[in-house]
This record gives sequence, structure tokens and C-alpha cells, in this order.
Amino acid sequence: MRHESALWSVGLALALAGTAACGADGDTRPFTVVGPTASVPSGRLTVTNGWTGAPVPQARVTLGAETVLTDAAGQFVVDTSAPCQRTTVVASGYLDRRMNCLPPATRQGPAAVTLWPVADEAERAALQTFAFRGSGQTLVQPFLLEVEIHQDTVDRDAVVAAWQRAGNTVATKTAGTATLRLEPLREDGVLVTPWSSPANCAADTPILGWLVGVAGFCPGASIGYFAHHLHVAPSLIDDESVALRALLFELGLRPHPLPGLMNIAQPADTLSDFETRTLHMMSLRVRRYPQWVAWPDVEY
Repeated sequence: MRHESALWSVGLALALAGTAACGADGDTRPFTVVGPTASVPSGRLTVTNGWTGAPVPQARVTLGAETVLTDAAGQFVVDTSAPCQRTTVVASGYLDRRMNCLPPATRQGPAAVTLWPVADEAERAALQTFAFRGSGQTLVQPFLLEVEIHQDTVDRDAVVAAWQRAGNTVATKTAGTATLRLEPLREDGVLVTPWSSPANCAADTPILGWLVGVAGFCPGASIGYFAHHLHVAPSLIDDESVALRALLFELGLRPHPLPGLMNIAQPADTLSDFETRTLHMMSLRVRRYPQWVAWPDVEY
């Protein structure tokens, strides 16, 4: 009887383990973190620096009550029979990343789990101001920017060319997840016009952290339901750096205290390493419905 009771207890434990939910796909097999020499079905994942691609050793990967550290190559091994569970990855010098699912591990090559690098606490604070917005502190999502340069703009061809170059920079830095279309507006978008200060933009008018005279532009009145004006200083409307700053503003990025194109007091003419890295990481976190990313790097 004691022997039969023991067998019944083991069977019950196995049955309960098999009921552990693992995501919306209905897979009920439990996720198991295993060691590098385990004999169960397994695959390798690599935790990497999302900017450089370098492996991140000694990153702490936690799935429920299970925790494993990545090895010198940034790798850890998982049971591939059920690769879906709420996961936290923590490493020094990076934002803590929380995901609903890990990428599928393979025997052919390690899949990558990218971390968002931050150099120090000042950069961490600036990043939150720069790229996360709203009461939910959600990450700015790259999208298609539709822009029309006003037909009456002086030397319009040169202005269009400058804004197109700025749009190409945005597309390149975001790996094509944010792009620019310069053409007459349809239902939404931005109509770029020179300002006639102070009728449109007084230089000392604050716009979401900037003064108009510092930023070189200001948002104007709505056109219909979805489109709006963007007024730019007449002497700067063909300035590629001002066009780039305005496009990033239209994407939802905001001024920050670090050196760079979007500096709050003295904007530079080019993107800084911090800004370029941020745009790249945004492209790696493009929302996949119904998920979004909130501060610091949390997938919902």
C-alpha cells in the first residue's frame, strides 16, 4: 500500500506540472531552465548587447522560481519544449528587461535576447525623458511620417531635399521602422511652413521642454482631424539638422539634458552616440500587437 501511495503521489505531481500555462498559444508544458550538460531537449540562447551585438556574461535570467546565469559567451540553455513564460533578464550596465516570451532556442545557433545598454545613471535618466512618454511611460514607437512642404515655401526644391535627407537619416538609424513620405497630405500628417513670428511662434514660447528659439520650430494648429501645421524659422527651414530634430519630435521624442541634436538648451547639429543608440534600440522594440514596451524595458 505504501508503494502504491508513493506512485500515486508522483503521478499527481507530474499531472499538476503538466497543467502549467505557457502563453496564449495553449502550450501547457512547463518551461525549465537547464544546465549546459543537461540531457533533456534543449537549445541555447545568447544574451547580447542590443547596440554592439557583444555577448553579456553573468546576466541573470529568471523564469518564475528558476534562475540561471549566462556563461562567458553570454549563453544559457533552456528546455525548448515550452519556450514561453514571463522572463526577467538583469545585467550591470543595461536596463532590466522583462518579456512575456523568450525567442525560440535552436540547436543550429543561439537565438539572441537583446539588452538595452545605458552608460551611467545620467544616461538612464535622460533616456527616460527622451524616449518614454505619457502616464504609462511607454516607449516611442517608430512609424511612417507623412510630411508636406508648403507650396509657397521659398526655394522649395532645396527645402524638400533637406527634409528628405533628414528622413533618410531617421530611416537608417531606426533600421527602416520609421520612414518619411514627402507628398501632399491626405488625412493625416504634417504641413511644414515658415513661421511669421510672433503670429505663429514667438522665440520665447515653451514647447514641451524646449523654447521655440532653441528648437527652431513649433507645432501649429490642426488641419482637419489628424493633420497639423509645423512652423519652422524661415532661415532654418532648409537646415537638415533642424528638419531632423523636427522629425524626431514628430515621432514623439523629447528634449533631454545630454549633449546631442535634441539637447534641451544647446542642440547640436548631429545626432550623438546616445541618440543614435536610442533610435536603434527603439527599432528592436517595435510593438507587436497586443504588446507594448514601458519604462524601463518591460514588455506588456
